[in-house]
Amino acid sequence: MNYDYYLPDSVLEELASRFNVAALTGDFLQKFSAGSADVAKQVYGSYGVSLMKNAVELGKTQKDRTAEVIDSTAQKTGVVFPSVFQRCLETAILATRANDKWGIDESSVGKFSHSFKSCSIYNSLKEKNSDAAKDTPCRWCCIDGLSTLCSLLGINAEVRMNAAMAKDGKCEFVVSKK
Repeated sequence: MNYDYYLPDSVLEELASRFNVAALTGDFLQKFSAGSADVAKQVYGSYGVSLMKNAVELGKTQKDRTAEVIDSTAQKTGVVFPSVFQRCLETAILATRANDKWGIDESSVGKFSHSFKSCSIYNSLKEKNSDAAKDTPCRWCCIDGLSTLCSLLGINAEVRMNAAMAKDGKCEFVVSKK
């Protein structure tokens, strides 16, 4: 890895090798036809779901000290949101999109929101086919990925997208506990 995130390199490297952004873009464009929301949800959504499943599984089997403390605290308190949720999300993003410009806007026991000001998945698509990117079809990667992460961790939550890269110049996602 080019960066040190204080996460196990083996986890980051394995996720990076399995979830290549250029391959994802190529897969989508190969199946893309104008106005085809189904293809966007199928390609990007399945990528997001699979990425989160892998991030959670690798996070369980290859823990560093920080993960051990987060998990121990969650077990003692019964509170996995937002700490365990955030750890899994950060691992997935940092492993596959190390150069993205993103940040956490809110992290509380009831709500987690984050936004991307630059996204390698969106940028890859826009560079190859700006028409295909105009409705931010890659949003399904994040929406379905976040929903899957909540499900895997037993968190009953609503996932919303409040801003889209193509329209607003950034993507913003909010996960609110129900």
